[in-house]
Formats: sequence, C-alpha cells, structure tokens
Amino acid sequence: EVILLVPPGTEDYVAAITVGRRPINLSAAATAELDRDATLRGQVSALIEQEGAPAPLYPLAPLFERYEPHQIAAALWQLWRGASAAAAPRAPAPSAALLTPAAGAVTARVWVGVGKKDEATVGDLVAVLVKEVGINRMLIGKIEMRDTFAVIEVPAQEAERIARGLTGLTIRRRKLAARIDQGVQRSGPARRR
Repeated sequence: EVILLVPPGTEDYVAAITVGRRPINLSAAATAELDRDATLRGQVSALIEQEGAPAPLYPLAPLFERYEPHQIAAALWQLWRGASAAAAPRAPAPSAALLTPAAGAVTARVWVGVGKKDEATVGDLVAVLVKEVGINRMLIGKIEMRDTFAVIEVPAQEAERIARGLTGLTIRRRKLAARIDQGVQRSGPARRR
C-alpha cells in the first residue's frame, strides 16, 4: 500500500494517474489549517495580480544576490505568518530567563559545548547551523564564544530543534553537545568547607 501526500490543487492530476484511490479524511484541525493556508495564498495571489500594487523589491534586492528566490519567499511567508500569529491569542511563553529580545523577535539561547580552547570560531558555528542544521543565516543572533563553550541566540520556537540538531555534530574534531541555556542555576547559599 502506498500513501501519497499531495499539495492542495493537485487532486485531479493524482486521480488521473492512480487506480483505486482512497482519500484520507483529515481531522477538523488539519482541515482548518489547510483552509487558512489557502486563504493566505489567495491573499498573496490577489496582491501580486492587483494592478498598481507596490513592488517592495528595492529593500529585498541584496537578498536575491545571496539567496534563492524560494528561500526569500519562505522567510517572508514565515515573517508574515508570525505577524498574523502575533495578533492572535498566544500560548503561554517559555520561561522569561530563557528569552532575550533581539530585533523585536523572541529568542532563546542555546549552549554549545565547544569554545575558543577547541580553536572553534563563530564562522564554524554559523557554517554548521546553516549547512547541517538547516537554519537560515538571517535567523542566527548573537554568538558568544567562551573558552570552553559558546552561547547562540536563535528564534525561541526553533531552539529545541537547533539544540537537537547540533548534538552529535563535530567542529574542530570535537563532538558537540547542545542544550537550551538555562542560565546560572542557584539552589541556595554557597557552603563553605
């Protein structure tokens, strides 16, 4: 048995090339997501087709030299959805100790067990984040390099995935361990010996 997931709007084509097709009914939540995404696509299409619509390509032009158009479109889509989500009611936020404001976005800090003593550089971390973990370079915030570790600011909603993605990778012959930075933990007064 083959299960085939297809993008919306391709159902007629799939029906023409398959035999004994049995569509799966999605849950109400998944259907609502698909409907919302279709509405958003409709808004984008209307804006593109609107005569005399502003073309804000000037500020984006330098990005087209560095990135593929589909990457820029995906990033803009994510920003747009983030702006739409900001207007909607939010779920409880992570612990305030983990969050840092950066350019108006909520970020979390990821601790990585590689530092200056390992001869690791900020460039090494950025390269691994972009190439191995798949993070857009524009979403990487401040990177603090210490002697034995580094701390990286990343979007809060991506922090857990980034920490998992970094764990087990190698930089400068050192296998990485990574976790969301909890800050300095104090459990009470220090004891004297």
